[in-house]
Amino acid sequence: MSEHDLVSPSTYRGFVTVLSLLLAAWAFYDIVKWRRLKGQDRQDPLVQDKLRGYVLGLAMGCVTVLGVLRYNGVV
Repeated sequence: MSEHDLVSPSTYRGFVTVLSLLLAAWAFYDIVKWRRLKGQDRQDPLVQDKLRGYVLGLAMGCVTVLGVLRYNGVV
């Protein structure tokens, strides 16, 4: 750790990991909302828009988790 570092590299790595995983946890909320669309009319444009948004949220959550794993050298 040099004299100009505010925190150690391991502390920074831990902070970025925890923050990223907390933001990726939003994907679980998208799963719950996606399940609530089960009985609704899939032809309705509003339902289609919600479905696309939830799928996009899930994809972003998966990419975030993979990025954190790569950042920490797991994958």
